[in-house]
Amino acid sequence: MIIRWILNSLKLALFIAAGLSLANWGGDQLFVLELAGHFKPQWALLLLALTLLLLICRQFKWVVLGLCVLGINGVEFSPWYLPQTVSKSAKRLPLRIYFFNPSLYNNHGEDFKHQILAEQPDLVILQEANPEYIQQMQALKRSYPYAYFNLSHQLMTNRDMAVWSRFPLGKPQRNMLGVDNTPAMHLELHAPGHNFELLIVHPESANRSQAFVLRHQQMQAVSKYIQQRPGSWILIGDLNITPWSPLYQKMVTATG
Repeated sequence: MIIRWILNSLKLALFIAAGLSLANWGGDQLFVLELAGHFKPQWALLLLALTLLLLICRQFKWVVLGLCVLGINGVEFSPWYLPQTVSKSAKRLPLRIYFFNPSLYNNHGEDFKHQILAEQPDLVILQEANPEYIQQMQALKRSYPYAYFNLSHQLMTNRDMAVWSRFPLGKPQRNMLGVDNTPAMHLELHAPGHNFELLIVHPESANRSQAFVLRHQQMQAVSKYIQQRPGSWILIGDLNITPWSPLYQKMVTATG
């Protein structure tokens, strides 16, 4: 009786884990599914563990089910964890970007400055930029003479962002996506031998249903904004989303 109860519990757990690992498929429709879909790798690891336990218990039909769902998950998220091969003939542009969201109350600005000095990026971008980090970067303004800020003139907010560059920045625009004052900056980046359109955005964190709807609108606005303006685009930011989210995948498909 106990053995049967254990087997049934393992089968039920595997069935639930399999469903949760594929929850992102409905993530553009339901807030709960989109939220669960962010943990796809974790659900896949749980599914693998349950599949191995059922293999030990010789429940081969359930093992086949687990392996099939694991294969589907592997196709979706493994490319983001495997090293990408680059053709030797591919042209590499000498552009190093350092992006960081320190959060408003992170007080390790000195460590941040040391890391910038060690890495020597061409472009430094902060979101949720607090005064300590801005002050540390301002101390490096000889190395990064071009800067642009999108800061609130009140208390610190998670909408604040800033960018510093070794190369000229032009035609700055901010909060121009037209969706609930979405934090965003659009600048021209004049790097050696190539010009880029730089779009920095910080969509809403979809931890509730209303924010999910707003973030959906913001991602659509980002896609539309890029589509309407030809050029070589760099989109960067804390998107509050995972690469296997259908919202992210639709944006990538729409913008090429």
